[in-house]
Amino acid sequence: MATKLTLEDRYYLSMYSRRLPCTLQLRFAIDAFLDQIEITPEELKNHGVKINGETMEFECKNPEVETEYEDFPEPVKSSMRSYIKMLDHDKNNKNVMLAKTFEYFRKIL
Repeated sequence: MATKLTLEDRYYLSMYSRRLPCTLQLRFAIDAFLDQIEITPEELKNHGVKINGETMEFECKNPEVETEYEDFPEPVKSSMRSYIKMLDHDKNNKNVMLAKTFEYFRKIL
């Protein structure tokens, strides 16, 4: 199943996936995933991508630009599912960072 991700999706997926607890084997899968979704220097330049240094928020002149991906490494998707399952409960309802993490992880699951 193909998945379309905007530049913003890719930025936040990269940022949040680095927080996944992992074994060495999963670390290699996450590295491959990060390489797969990396925003290239050409994309940074052509689409006016900027990161606010204080808030780490993503800014882009062309937010509608999307890249289509056929699939992502299964170990990464499995880890994301486990992360959501483990932390998506009432005690974390007010945790904005987790809510954003879940939102972006669900885009590829």
